[in-house]
Amino acid sequence: MFSGQTSGESAFEAASSAVLMSITDHDKDLLRLLVVAHGATGGKQFTVTRSTAGFGLGYPGGISLSINFDDIAFRQLRSAASHYFHF
Repeated sequence: MFSGQTSGESAFEAASSAVLMSITDHDKDLLRLLVVAHGATGGKQFTVTRSTAGFGLGYPGGISLSINFDDIAFRQLRSAASHYFHF
């Protein structure tokens, strides 16, 4: 059983709850954006892009999305999640 896991709750659900409780509102906004973009692109992988105009998400086929998050926000989100998930 995962630390903090309740009866009837999967380890994934428990870890997901722990991650959401440990990240900032800014991180949650980034995560929401990634979920929406994931659904809109059919789950295509993205790269974080940077230009003089700011940051964006780049997808295959030349699709891009301007975002108000920088590479540090991605690292913070990944760091928070990596305590519970291995990727």
